[in-house]
Amino acid sequence: MQSAYPVYVDVLFLVNFIIDFLLLSLACKFSGRKHRTLRLILAAAVGGIGSMIIFLPPMHSVLQIIINVILSAIMVLTANPVVQTSQFLKEWFIFLLISFTAGGLMYGIFTVFNPQQMTIYNGVVYFDISAFILLFNIAVIYLVICLFDKLLKGNCVPGTHYTVELSLLGKEISLTGMVDTGNRLKDLFSDSPVMICSFDSVKNILPVEVSALLLSNDLITTIDFDILPPEAAQRFRVIPYNGVNSGGILPAFKVDYVKLTSGSQSFIVEDALAAICTHSIGGGYDVLLNPKMIPINIKGTVNVL
Repeated sequence: MQSAYPVYVDVLFLVNFIIDFLLLSLACKFSGRKHRTLRLILAAAVGGIGSMIIFLPPMHSVLQIIINVILSAIMVLTANPVVQTSQFLKEWFIFLLISFTAGGLMYGIFTVFNPQQMTIYNGVVYFDISAFILLFNIAVIYLVICLFDKLLKGNCVPGTHYTVELSLLGKEISLTGMVDTGNRLKDLFSDSPVMICSFDSVKNILPVEVSALLLSNDLITTIDFDILPPEAAQRFRVIPYNGVNSGGILPAFKVDYVKLTSGSQSFIVEDALAAICTHSIGGGYDVLLNPKMIPINIKGTVNVL
């Protein structure tokens, strides 16, 4: 490799780790997938390790593309557990699209301006810049992403009707739901959105012990976890709420996944919680969905699997 300056392994890894972390974060946001920071860090580390091909002999551009495509698949699988093959392919395609767009922009800058602090070799980008400049740019990009995320979350589609396929402890059920802009409930620890389900609509997939408890008491103030199966006890949460004329707590469970379908559009929601209320929802609905469960793209339409 020919360069006007030495290439340091730690700088090479850090630069590509940060770039990959930002690209993976953007891919998660565009695909509507709620990411786990630790998994993103591991996936970005995979990308950082993959950048070491810069030290190999020159490779044909086709081979570079093949290696990068395979590496991107590993990174997406590391960042997000596979729920459905179609969702993985969607997330992989979005990540590839964002990555190739960013790579094209970097290559264009390198070709047109030929900055002395930038090198592209074997498809890997290396910046010979000071730590201060690097950290400053990272901070700016992170703030832009956060602002973009806030804008997306603020543009939900209220009042939209959905078929809600809910899986809890391996049991599945199909319900009817709508987005309720007044539902801002979330888990205090994980920040996961909470949907409200009527007891009658989900009683067939609840643990028997929980159903018996709900039938005997409208509001749960205490619960003996010893009476619950171990897996159910690990998923159990208590969600505080405040209404116009009342307040209290709702029992809730972390679901396996939720699939929302409206017409030809559908998507998977992970890390959601289902809170159980003992009264009916009304309006012919079984579920009141949290607006944060609805991913919106730039045009304001629901992302499609």
